[in-house]
Amino acid sequence: MFIRNRLSCGPLSHATGFSGVHCLATVWLYYAELEQVVISLAAMCSRSMDTTPDRFSEIPISPVNLLSLVYETFEIHVERHSARDITAIMAYILTVSSKPYIRALCRLLAYGEARQLHTITTETTQLMDLTSQFEGDEAESSWRGDEGSIDADGPFPKFVPTNLASILPAAHKSLKLLEAARPEHTIFSTQSPSNEISWIWTEESIKNLWNGIELNEDSPIVSTTKSLQSRLDDSQAEHSPGNHDLVAGFRIFDLEPGSLSSSECDSHVVLDKFIFNYPNMLPNITPSPSLLCEVMFTPLQDHAASLSRALLAVFLDRSSSLCIDAHLELLRSHMLLTSHSFKSRLSAALFSDAEDRASHSVQLYNLLRYKSKGTMLPDQSHTGRWPVGLAPLLVTRDSWPPGGSELSFLLRTVIVDSQQNNPPSMESATSELDGAHRVMCEAEFRLGFAIRELSGRGHERWLDPLSIEALDFLYLDYKVPHPLRALIPTAVLSKYQRIFALLLRLTRVECAVRSVFRLTRTTALPLFPTLSSSRGLLLLFRFAAHSFLSTLSTYIYDTAIGGNFDAFLLRITACRETPDAPSGFRDVFALAECHSSVLDEILSACLLRSTQRAAGDLLRGTLEVVLEFCVLVGDLKDGRMAEYQASPVLDALYASFRKKVSALIRTLEVMLERHGKSRGPGQLQVAYPEWQSRVPPGGVDSLRHLLTCLSQNEWWMSSAKTC
Repeated sequence: MFIRNRLSCGPLSHATGFSGVHCLATVWLYYAELEQVVISLAAMCSRSMDTTPDRFSEIPISPVNLLSLVYETFEIHVERHSARDITAIMAYILTVSSKPYIRALCRLLAYGEARQLHTITTETTQLMDLTSQFEGDEAESSWRGDEGSIDADGPFPKFVPTNLASILPAAHKSLKLLEAARPEHTIFSTQSPSNEISWIWTEESIKNLWNGIELNEDSPIVSTTKSLQSRLDDSQAEHSPGNHDLVAGFRIFDLEPGSLSSSECDSHVVLDKFIFNYPNMLPNITPSPSLLCEVMFTPLQDHAASLSRALLAVFLDRSSSLCIDAHLELLRSHMLLTSHSFKSRLSAALFSDAEDRASHSVQLYNLLRYKSKGTMLPDQSHTGRWPVGLAPLLVTRDSWPPGGSELSFLLRTVIVDSQQNNPPSMESATSELDGAHRVMCEAEFRLGFAIRELSGRGHERWLDPLSIEALDFLYLDYKVPHPLRALIPTAVLSKYQRIFALLLRLTRVECAVRSVFRLTRTTALPLFPTLSSSRGLLLLFRFAAHSFLSTLSTYIYDTAIGGNFDAFLLRITACRETPDAPSGFRDVFALAECHSSVLDEILSACLLRSTQRAAGDLLRGTLEVVLEFCVLVGDLKDGRMAEYQASPVLDALYASFRKKVSALIRTLEVMLERHGKSRGPGQLQVAYPEWQSRVPPGGVDSLRHLLTCLSQNEWWMSSAKTC
């Protein structure tokens, strides 16, 4: 329409009313400009006079690729300093074609008019919290925004700045989580910005946007763009498939030329005004299209950053039940066994360090308050070998793993009583009753023991109560509140459960060694009454095993878990106190990534990573040899094995124990040496920032602490050569 109107107004057209003879140069220059416009439009569509139709390239049909094509064409003409009309027409096409996409992009982040779409009530949030947090409902929150066909993870057109494209996926997720976590947040109730994201071409408009001043509606190019957009909106509403038949949109081509109404045929007037008001070149403040895009999308980028900061502030608020460090402290105290109350009650329910099987039952019932009026203790008859270290209640049946209501009740009582054992003080209850303290009150509903499925190969050792892996069927689960699942996903919980399984093995072996101490503390009835050398070796083995377990337990709890996790919690606290500090997190997803990396470091420090299989197998084998030694002592106590039969077995176990410990030390030395070489000579001395008050020991680096404790006097290595 625009080109046809220009041709009808040309010097050779009879519609102009001029009958004079025109100069050839005048005619040539007038139509040469229109020819360049047509050639430029054809080049954008990959069409030319020298190419036959069967060789035409296909025009992109996806919105992202099509808008990128238009923007790249406009950018090329700006760089080439093409004619002003050609550049203005490309800017006009870019303005018109990208307007729906930019609106959908703003709607994706609830910017502008889209803020009115977020109207979730408090009652809906409370109902969603009850169903999803306590019943484990995986349903997503009710998202009321219509995001269209835009994918928040990209790809995006070329005119979307890289900074905005990098934070937009996180901001979109933050918006959903913020709506579910706190729908009454002020970011939803504040007045929407008056400046709509749109293309601006004048220097005055760009400066106003840079300074945060509302755009001047009286500006010619702004008013032209506004009127153009209103016409497009009316046309889309009139010819939308929901109002009329799809074919009705093509009936315009059946009309006679010139039969359109004036309101439908004056679109070229808008284009003429746009070209007339278009500047000769881009303003000096944004001399290139890329800089213009950065300025244009600055409000949207600031809004995206505010969404991420708002959600992070919600998860760092100590008065909120979604306080992340309160949940992390709960996970650390229970799934990492750092709570003395929980660990002691769990040890009483699952393990035993008594010198006989029957004496533990009464202590267990009294500790867990299991005994009620009229309740009788179950029959404690034992026919099999004594699984030293396990509670007698677990082995009353002939099958393993144990089951029944007794075990379920005991484990549930462990969780409930461990929470009641730590009542809140009056001061903390007053200040944090509605916040972090409520997390602890809900712990008994969120925490629960579960049993893994035993189907498949590789689980045969779970079926043997004498094995070190006898309790691997049991794990502790945690029902994460719905908005916090982005910070504590299922993959992160599985890392907690792997550490929990190792701690159960270690606790069982520690209880077994304490049982051996009680069995061998009397000299009146020695286990080896006639073999003095075996009796001395038993005492030496007992001391060496206890020393190794004490070193390993101290390292795991103090260095591997305490050093890394406590430093992480201190960083969260510093981020809450000073949000703009260098130690802060840019959004909740950076916090979640840091949380996952901290657990990876703990797994590496505990030799639980798949790349540490050799060292991990040696550690597991060492614990297994110690447990076999304790079971051997139990067989001697029960009279299942004579001292002359147990003596060679004891010698073999002690030799195996020394060799495995020495092999573990050598493996740790090789691992640390390779790790130092992989980091390079310039990275051996790590320079930590000044703001980091507590430096975490790390993963593989923390193994140096374990190696130092095990090889202080080189006793393991020297004695291993004599075995």
